[in-house]
Amino acid sequence: AENRDVIIKVDVKGAATLRRLIPNTISIFLAPESMEALLTRLRDRKTEDYDALMKRFKTASQELEEVVNFEYVVFNEDDQLDLAVKAIENIVKIERLRVQHPEIVIP
Repeated sequence: AENRDVIIKVDVKGAATLRRLIPNTISIFLAPESMEALLTRLRDRKTEDYDALMKRFKTASQELEEVVNFEYVVFNEDDQLDLAVKAIENIVKIERLRVQHPEIVIP
């Protein structure tokens, strides 16, 4: 078996499904620096009407409660995408350094 790193972008429900189907999956929660910053970011995009924006914000608030089910959290700060990417790269590097790697079998 080859050692490969696989990164899949999913919402919290998708992450839960992956954990159920593929035990020992390492998961990273990508979070806004704060809920206030998220609301500002969503407003500034001007891509959704007020109701859609508030629905999206409420969903994000609910999803944030699921952070305890993830192994890592990375904060995506405004204008700091490079730092979030670097943090994820570091997590991958750290996971490669484990003495004992969990066996991950994809059904």
